[in-house]
Amino acid sequence: MTSTIRFWIMLPAFVTIASTAFASPSTLLPSNISDVIEKGAEQTSLKGAIGMAWRIEDREARDSVGEDKASAGWSFVEIGLETGSMWNIQIGAGAVGVQKLWTSGAFDNDDPDDELFDTDVWLENHDAYWTEGYVKYSVPSKSTSFLLGRADDKKFGKPVSGDGDFYQGLGITVDTIPHVKIRAHAVNEWTNNASWSWDFDGIQDGWTNLTDESGYASAPGEDAGRVAYTLMVESEIVEDALWFNPYVQHQDDVGTGYGTSLRIQKTFDSVTLGMKASYAYFDEKTPNDLWPDDENMDQYKLNPYANFETKDWRFEAGFGYYRISNDIAPFNSKAEGGDDFEDLFIWDEFDPMEEDLAKYGEHPNNETWFVHAGADWGPFSLEAIYGWCNHAVIENGSSHDGEATELDVYLTAAITESIVAELVFVSLDDDYEADGDRSRNYFAGSIAYEF
Repeated sequence: MTSTIRFWIMLPAFVTIASTAFASPSTLLPSNISDVIEKGAEQTSLKGAIGMAWRIEDREARDSVGEDKASAGWSFVEIGLETGSMWNIQIGAGAVGVQKLWTSGAFDNDDPDDELFDTDVWLENHDAYWTEGYVKYSVPSKSTSFLLGRADDKKFGKPVSGDGDFYQGLGITVDTIPHVKIRAHAVNEWTNNASWSWDFDGIQDGWTNLTDESGYASAPGEDAGRVAYTLMVESEIVEDALWFNPYVQHQDDVGTGYGTSLRIQKTFDSVTLGMKASYAYFDEKTPNDLWPDDENMDQYKLNPYANFETKDWRFEAGFGYYRISNDIAPFNSKAEGGDDFEDLFIWDEFDPMEEDLAKYGEHPNNETWFVHAGADWGPFSLEAIYGWCNHAVIENGSSHDGEATELDVYLTAAITESIVAELVFVSLDDDYEADGDRSRNYFAGSIAYEF
């Protein structure tokens, strides 16, 4: 961990020293080449954060060894680097690391589900983790670029029902048409979790080869398609009023996902009224001899909202509805309930709540209603969302009794231009406890120096 941090702190210095050497008259490189390298070094950007995070839980149900309270804290560092353009080429790299500070109660006992830094969240061998390493080429005088390697999902482009934090593959971005950006990528590996956050995304299973998607991991001798393909369009149809983002994703022996996200809004002086909507349809293509029961399925979310803004403050409020069709999800069977979204690169739920409403918010036949509000004033930002769901398939798939309510509150404060603190409160009430009571309250947060 220490060596990882030291390397990233010193790397910009190495680049600068090297470029200065290239520019020296005594070097073998011509001045025009050394000038390009020096410019690339001077324009290198280094971004990241260092700090600590924590989480304190009070659970409704005790675990297998009788604990119902838990707390944990950890330090973290996250760094990303991208050089300036050298012959229209940029090189990027990134890493994230965590270090355990403490665990107590249910996070520090012999229950395998609660050994926080060994199993659920941060595996022992993954306290530091390379997340990015890529080469990006931009076509001269064209708004087109090619990215090859490992990079975060924003650099590749991720549709609303796609999954993952970082991808490995080839990505293409075409931005030559006004108000339209076309993005395409072919990915052969991905990682769903590589984070220091209090939300327990964590650093979990490492990079997953797409031939070994969740279902195929338990099917010896069987593989999914080795590459997943994505084509998406990000378009502003009416300036500052209508955005439309259709997409398609495909992976052999898994399926094809189709969908779109839409946002429409109208501003009247300091008031903006709008609607966000998302729809996704999944056409499953898993082998019937392995998974004869899984079905095509779809999901959608609607979210009308209003925004009030002045020079000094902003307030937003809205409500919404999220629905998953009553179908058996990919890699599920009737025998096991058909109740859960597997980790698929091309298919993920988009529940608006932090804890997926005790998992029922991501189960088939789920209906989630939610209301939300937020305000920004000076250095402070406060957001809250309350949701309730019902009629979801329960874990054994025998009935549609899954119900839960959830309240999430987030407070963010910019202490200085570089130091940011976040406090979070979550209250989760599992209203169907026959398949395990997930009710809990927790208080979490982080403080980070961002650079």
